[in-house]
Amino acid sequence: MAAGLIGLAATAVFVRGNGLIRAAVLATALSAIPFAVGSALAGSCHDPELVEQIYRFAVGTTALIGPAAMLLMLAIAGRLEHHRN
Repeated sequence: MAAGLIGLAATAVFVRGNGLIRAAVLATALSAIPFAVGSALAGSCHDPELVEQIYRFAVGTTALIGPAAMLLMLAIAGRLEHHRN
């Protein structure tokens, strides 16, 4: 899952297109990567205290996924460009 999100983030960086949509996709992917990596690390760890710390770190960035997804939807719908000028 983390590899797919890293690929999505790389695609958003290197592909030309609407900058606002690219920024929203990049923000969504970068917000989800720590959760994917943290979940994989916590699943392979045997120490309960370390697992708790890993999950606390991993869940911390998931709060940014919702606003980034909303930015993506508004950018696709063209509503942000309308209010910018």
